Amino acid sequence: MEQAIQEALERLRNQKGAMGSLMALELDECSPEEGTITVSLEPAPWMANSMGWMHGGIISSAMDTAMGTLSRWCAGGEGYTPTVSMQITYLRPVMLSGRVHIRARVTHAGRSLVSLTSELWAGSEKTGLLATASGTYAAMRPQKGVGESGAEK
Repeated sequence: MEQAIQEALERLRNQKGAMGSLMALELDECSPEEGTITVSLEPAPWMANSMGWMHGGIISSAMDTAMGTLSRWCAGGEGYTPTVSMQITYLRPVMLSGRVHIRARVTHAGRSLVSLTSELWAGSEKTGLLATASGTYAAMRPQKGVGESGAEK
């Protein structure tokens, strides 16, 4: 599992100009037994909103990417797992100083849908949660003659 997650995050970081490369999520922990991964990112000035905190859209994208990466592993690592729905709760502002951590956890993995939750905190987990999210992802198996992007080859 850990190698598959590392490779998926590496592919995202290598997509020049895409959100995945800009966020540059790194794998901190991986637990197949618990169905969790913990990823982190270093906030950058471009991630700021008008208040100087991390923009809610960046927070949402990072949490979606963490859950989506884990959902793809649950779906066998082939094909893709687009987001069907996602609910996020912003609990406190996320400052642009210090690493931000996200733990994604599988709550249900079926044949066609994967459900997950995630938690975001900065610094030590003991400082408290800054955001929580839940998401449902569709397990889309690759079709013959169609690439990962869904475009015909």
